[in-house]
Amino acid sequence: MAAAGFTKEDDCYLGPISASPQRIVDAMVDYAAITEQDHVVDLGCNDGRVLITAARERGATGYGIELDADACAKAVKLAATDNVSDKVQIVCGDALKADLRKATVLFLYLLPKGNKKLSERMKKQLKPGTRIVTYIFRLGEDWAPCLTSCKAVSSSSRMDNSNISKLYLYTVPEKRYWNTQGSGPRWSIIAPMVVGAVACAVKLFTSRGKA
Repeated sequence: MAAAGFTKEDDCYLGPISASPQRIVDAMVDYAAITEQDHVVDLGCNDGRVLITAARERGATGYGIELDADACAKAVKLAATDNVSDKVQIVCGDALKADLRKATVLFLYLLPKGNKKLSERMKKQLKPGTRIVTYIFRLGEDWAPCLTSCKAVSSSSRMDNSNISKLYLYTVPEKRYWNTQGSGPRWSIIAPMVVGAVACAVKLFTSRGKA
């Protein structure tokens, strides 16, 4: 469902208003190997559970932006309840205007069109080495060489085809890896990263075959 007052045609509408299951959140935080040195940014943070978990369990600071006012208010309240308001800032606004420059970890649970709209901003603002974790949907093909690994996760204790989801981990390359036309990374420079993408595909194929 779209946030109140917005439709799927609005530029700032990047995906459905839906919180990730806590079991998935725990897996995402673990997968990103978050520590107290990290500053986590969550675009479309819903009730803030990713940021709150990262702050409470790992001591990380965080910034979240959420389009839906009710979800944003809930996130602020939950952060206070968990005593992490000093570590987590959550605002109601447009993710397309978010400042990503301080992020060391970026979480995205957006539709493909949302990831696409944010792509150029991520290329321009994210620091080299920043980890990007996407839930269910991958980034565009121009980010494929930056895919370092992937993981099959389940929202319940039983993993089968009905509840398997995917996490994708990307590592932001040096600025020089992106060409001036913005059409994608220079393959001759980051070709070794393709190995990660291939390994990811094999891993997902194998996990689905065992389900």
